[in-house]
Amino acid sequence: MHDILLKIQQGSGTEDDLSRLEQIARDIQKSSKCQVGQTGPAPILSCMHHFRDEFLKAISAQQPIPQRRYLSHLTAPCSDACPVHLDIPAYVELVKERKLKEAAELVRERNALPGVCGKVCVRPCEFSCRRLLLDESIYIKAIKRYIIEYEFKHGQQYEIQKKDALKESPVAIVGAGPAGLAAAFYLAARGYPVTIYEALPEGGGMAAVGIPDYRLPRDFLQYEIDVIKNAGVNIVYNTRVGKDITLNDLREKGYRAIFLGIGAHDSKKMGVEGEDKGYRGFIPGVEFLRNISLGLVVPAVKSLLSWAAAMLPLTAFARHSASGLKM
Repeated sequence: MHDILLKIQQGSGTEDDLSRLEQIARDIQKSSKCQVGQTGPAPILSCMHHFRDEFLKAISAQQPIPQRRYLSHLTAPCSDACPVHLDIPAYVELVKERKLKEAAELVRERNALPGVCGKVCVRPCEFSCRRLLLDESIYIKAIKRYIIEYEFKHGQQYEIQKKDALKESPVAIVGAGPAGLAAAFYLAARGYPVTIYEALPEGGGMAAVGIPDYRLPRDFLQYEIDVIKNAGVNIVYNTRVGKDITLNDLREKGYRAIFLGIGAHDSKKMGVEGEDKGYRGFIPGVEFLRNISLGLVVPAVKSLLSWAAAMLPLTAFARHSASGLKM
């Protein structure tokens, strides 16, 4: 395919070359078992479909076409499936070579909370791993988790390398959830003074109050937050923007930009009868998890206990009456 394209570019191509180029591209696409072969010919076939007349003009002119300089990017299927497009092959190779510090640095280039992802990510990368063509995928998620757990357990706290000099444009971030923490981490790396305002008494957002401790230990999450704080990020807890402080207040404090990462702390509906009618015993899952995580009383459970306490005397009376009738 490259030789035919080069021939056309040099001004010596024929219409038969064009037909042959298209046929070879289709044969490669149909016969390949790997994604490189299946996707590689796609740009050629697309050009043949949309710009065939341009090819024919170039062939009929029989004149060399000046070559251009192009940028190309080749990615692995696992990296392409990753929402932040981590360089998975590179950090897996670094772990193989026992270069865990370098692996952690590479992962944090695109993921501010790699340890959290290593514990709770749904691992779309593993479902696109090419190793599946042979047997089973590489345990990408577990490898990422191992990198940060080793760092955590051995007291080797990651220190961010500042990429730029300190800026004079402070930034305010609303919400210390994953989005807010990530924004703060990468802004701090660029030298911006960052302050996060968080309504809850701790950071992490839904990662902290929506995921139980047995899946994401609190001390491990706090470690990742401390890494971000040590980059120079200030976090102000128990401060609800819109109630305790307003956006205008933030502007008056001199913040040049404000990032809103307030999250979406809401539950999916179950679709059961009575769910929206105010019946006792219904409580949204997100609210239940948040209250449990923060050590607060769960409203529905409290109401249920109050109802049960009120019913106890009636229950005892009914049992006594039933016993008397039986005698």
